[in-house]
Amino acid sequence: MKVLWFANTPCNAVEHMGDKTIGGGWLQALDIHMQEKVELHVAFYANWKERTFTCRKSTYHVIPSGSIRKSNIRNILYPHIIQMEDTAAYLKIIERVRPDLIHIHGTENAYGTFVEKVDIPVVCSIQGILTPYAYRTEGDAYGELNTHVGRSGKGLRSILFEKGQKHQYGLMRLMAAREAKYIRHIRNFIGRTQWDHRVSSVMSPGSSYFKGDEIMRDVFYHAKWALPPRQGSWIIHTTASDHPMKGFITVADTIGLLHAAGVNVEWRIAGLSEDSSVVRIARKRLGSSYPEQALKLLGRIGADELAEKMTEAHLFVLPSYMENSPNSLCEAMMMGMPCVATNGGGTPSMICDGEEGLLVQPRDPWAMAGAIMELINDTSAAIHKGEAARRRALLRHDPSRIVDQVFGVYQTILGQ
Repeated sequence: MKVLWFANTPCNAVEHMGDKTIGGGWLQALDIHMQEKVELHVAFYANWKERTFTCRKSTYHVIPSGSIRKSNIRNILYPHIIQMEDTAAYLKIIERVRPDLIHIHGTENAYGTFVEKVDIPVVCSIQGILTPYAYRTEGDAYGELNTHVGRSGKGLRSILFEKGQKHQYGLMRLMAAREAKYIRHIRNFIGRTQWDHRVSSVMSPGSSYFKGDEIMRDVFYHAKWALPPRQGSWIIHTTASDHPMKGFITVADTIGLLHAAGVNVEWRIAGLSEDSSVVRIARKRLGSSYPEQALKLLGRIGADELAEKMTEAHLFVLPSYMENSPNSLCEAMMMGMPCVATNGGGTPSMICDGEEGLLVQPRDPWAMAGAIMELINDTSAAIHKGEAARRRALLRHDPSRIVDQVFGVYQTILGQ
């Protein structure tokens, strides 16, 4: 069976390309496993001298990133994304490989432009679905989108490339419109949650849906959480990014409610720094109510350091307004941490409320504060929930099971 992937990362090509490009994430691990099952080809964007090369047993096809660079330059002035500029390049790779099946990873990129132009079976893995996400962002993060804080620095890079949340939302809307245009032509999806199943069935009526989980970063299969001693404050961990839908404002408001209830916390957030736009927006909006002393922003850290920081915390909190299958929650569950998470999007498919953790409504700092207090007031029950979460997550993210899932989808689509 010959399979061609279109991916938004280089996957395991990083072994060949060294540190010239970004890592392959979970697809890198899936690439390594799947190349033992199929003749695997992977197409991706990169600024790299070779157009085709082999690493281990996979063959990689580089799509020149000129369109991306041009798009980034246009983004200096106004939101701009790639539409159909590289469709011919995609089709040339397909013609060269002549695969039995094409697998697109993610609905949010431009690869969907070729789907109507080929007779080869296509399956698309859902990461997140931007169309409902953009819809929710305008409503749930309206205040953050319209709060202007300027650039974090005065250097040339900041002046040219750093954009506010309103600009980023403009990009998301363009990507969502592109996604909605092409997703309806995809007839097969691999997803992970009840939410992405329902959404894909509406956006592509009559399509087939298959279950397919993700391989996590290696360290989280081995790291195990144990309740650390308490030294003054309760330590809460969150892993987030610089986007208003990740719920930083809710975190800040929750801290205020906890302090008013007599609960002292140190809330650590990996992925954010003082220069992050959501942090600067929260400072401006909350003024003197901003919980400066209780927040510890860890910045961007690697997987090993992240796992170590998580073992120092008493519980994990996911404050996002909407997610599909948040990797940060999955990683915390794999470690056996007590978890509080919002139930927007696909998160309820990932963790069972009351048994493996606690779910609260998005944008509700009162319920979030109450759930945190519930766990810290009964640490034995919290530990029990974390252990149940770990059992489920280790099974869900078992690499051999996931490889069999994906290979089984390929066989079903091809009628083998």
